[in-house]
Amino acid sequence: GQYERLALVQELSKDKTELTALLDAVGHMLKLQLRRDPSPHWASAADALQECQRRLRQNGNPRAQLVHLFMAY
Repeated sequence: GQYERLALVQELSKDKTELTALLDAVGHMLKLQLRRDPSPHWASAADALQECQRRLRQNGNPRAQLVHLFMAY
């Protein structure tokens, strides 16, 4: 649920390098899922992930970006 995801924000946002690697892995899994099931739900999750990654590359606050991502889907 959303509470569990938000509880992870503090831990995940500690190391930006690890966070970037994790988000890249999640992106790869989403690509595979979209090939199997191109539903709007998975497309929306992929869009939210790409936006989060873009903002992080532009030095966005990791915690704020994760909260936004986790609330988007």
